[in-house]
Amino acid sequence: MTIDHINELKHEDLMLFAQFIDWTPEDAKNVAQVPWDKVADSVVPLFYQRISEIAALDRLVQSYTTYDRLQETLRDHIAHLSDDPLAADTVVRLRKTSAHHFNIGLGTEWFLGSYWKLFQTTIHEVMVEFLGQDHGLSIVDSVIKRLSLDILVMTSRQSTYYTFNDILTQTPNRLATQMQLDALIRVGQPFILLFADLNGFKLVNDTFGHNAGDQVLSVVAQRWRSLLRRKDWMGRWGGDEFVFLFSEESTQETVSAVITKLASVFDTSISIPTYGEAQISSSFGHAIYPEDGTTAAELLHHADQYLYEAKQSLSTWVQSSTHRKKAFSPWTDRIQQALDAGKLEVHYQPIVPLHGQKTRWEALVRYRDHLGGLHYPHEFLAELQHKPILKSLDQHVLRQVFRDLNLWHLQGHPQEVSVNVTLRDIFDSDWLPFLQHLHEEYNFVLPTDITFEFRESMTVLDVERAISFLNRLREQGYGVSLDNFGTGFSSLTRLQRLPINTVKIDTSFTKQWQTDEGRTLIQAIIGLSRPMAFSVVAEGVETLEQRNALKDWGCDAIQGWVYSAAREAKEVPNWVTPALYD
Repeated sequence: MTIDHINELKHEDLMLFAQFIDWTPEDAKNVAQVPWDKVADSVVPLFYQRISEIAALDRLVQSYTTYDRLQETLRDHIAHLSDDPLAADTVVRLRKTSAHHFNIGLGTEWFLGSYWKLFQTTIHEVMVEFLGQDHGLSIVDSVIKRLSLDILVMTSRQSTYYTFNDILTQTPNRLATQMQLDALIRVGQPFILLFADLNGFKLVNDTFGHNAGDQVLSVVAQRWRSLLRRKDWMGRWGGDEFVFLFSEESTQETVSAVITKLASVFDTSISIPTYGEAQISSSFGHAIYPEDGTTAAELLHHADQYLYEAKQSLSTWVQSSTHRKKAFSPWTDRIQQALDAGKLEVHYQPIVPLHGQKTRWEALVRYRDHLGGLHYPHEFLAELQHKPILKSLDQHVLRQVFRDLNLWHLQGHPQEVSVNVTLRDIFDSDWLPFLQHLHEEYNFVLPTDITFEFRESMTVLDVERAISFLNRLREQGYGVSLDNFGTGFSSLTRLQRLPINTVKIDTSFTKQWQTDEGRTLIQAIIGLSRPMAFSVVAEGVETLEQRNALKDWGCDAIQGWVYSAAREAKEVPNWVTPALYD
């Protein structure tokens, strides 16, 4: 799938922008008279000094970016104010500017409103000083119209466009590519997956800087797009990695032909303005559905391993692996190696209350492979069940949660975190002593900082033992949450006896919120929880409409991409809940 985004802008957005700002030749003439470089020299430092004096705005800037980066962006923005606002290049540049704000977390309505209101006040003062009261007001009025264009660019289709597209390469991003891969698997027809990354790209970044690296990525993506047909798919996976999907006859000959075509774009060197020629090539790994796997995780793992072997052998690609069993090590071995090296990561997804209470976080383990790709629990936990390594994994996650909670306390940003526990955990005689040891090691962490989440199905196996253990946790001050509610077939009698604070509605139910059956089930779960004084959290919420419906039905808190994906620990203390309309 390829889209000419520039043509799309010319055809659709420019007319919309023209109608919105009502830009006249006189406006353009007035704006062109302003010495924008001198204005920028006065406006930019004064503006960001004022930003830094507003605690909430300063905290956002400090959390997500730097003042140097923002000042560079704003200087460039002011320098281009005399450009034709309806030129396609101008709109593309403004989209990139807005993408910068959006991607670093500054794209909320509240931030933009405060940011631009303060900017307008500052630039008004400076321009009146430069041009005089009467003439200055006329120019400022034109500039404010121009800023209206920026705000429109920031908000028009942005949340959807930048959720699924990579602004640098103008290709679908990792999320969109994952969704396309899942969709092809559901169709069930054979297809080819290619995993590609660039050889020599790190050297370009290290030698010339990231701006040169961005230019290389943009050129390579443009060349590859020119070779693809409408039905083909290319997406940026991350860094210099790309994924291709081809609905083709699935043979090694077809794979070879496709890779040869894609590799041919490097026959012509890449010229980087002001830097010179970049010597770049690419290596590819491949997977064929369904021969090499029937799930996205299996196909990506297969292609990733072949890509690794191709890079190790300095080849464009390898047709078959002479060490396939060794290359495709089971998850048990890879997780054990990551545990030994201390390289498993714990990320945190916010659980956002809908009625003014404090945001909590759920701890989620991540495995990062040698190429930097993240792998999620659904890919490897099933293989680890009933194996001793699972205990080590659970202890590693819990220790990391304690370490992060302790650090956040020391930084003056105490948090509350939910941690998943398993049947092995709660019935292990070593688990409570290990928990006590963590409190002694990280003595700022309180039991009230932690909620333990367990699956409903766990209580079916040994309900009396589970109730006894959970009561001990509650007595010590920990929270207890029933995860994946609705999937474990608990009886109402058993549910009434469980010493829990919270029930979490399973994602499989929240996805059906628009159907009669799904709506009825969700409302029934919420209604059932009320007389038992359970707080209700809905998992897997992805859209504003879904969130608003759940709020109207009485849900207490929301967890899902409508607010945020799971974030690295360093981002948690200063994370600000996005402002969503009710």
